[in-house]
Amino acid sequence: MIICSTNSRKLRKYILKNTEGGNVDMCRAFDEWMEDCRKEGEARGIKIGEERGRLRGEKRGEKRGEKRGEKRGIKEGEKRLSQLILTLGAEGRTADILRVAEDASLRNRLYRKYGL
Repeated sequence: MIICSTNSRKLRKYILKNTEGGNVDMCRAFDEWMEDCRKEGEARGIKIGEERGRLRGEKRGEKRGEKRGEKRGIKEGEKRLSQLILTLGAEGRTADILRVAEDASLRNRLYRKYGL
């Protein structure tokens, strides 16, 4: 009767599979079926939740990683340029300090020359 009123194929399949000697304990069958359904739903929910979490983590991780990398790059570039300016200043090459600020190829040559 429950199978007909709920039109549940899973319950029908479950009862046919778990019939003991022609008799079916409907309370037990129904409880076991509900437990199986609960476990199935829980597993599906966990799978969906993990996938959503992974996708959000990737999305946030990329943005955070990019920002961290950008900040680190800016910091390192400033440090490198500062060291070059200090080196040129120590050698009395003040005119080259202005040229380095404008000329990227000169700046790169001097980076290599001074090992910066």
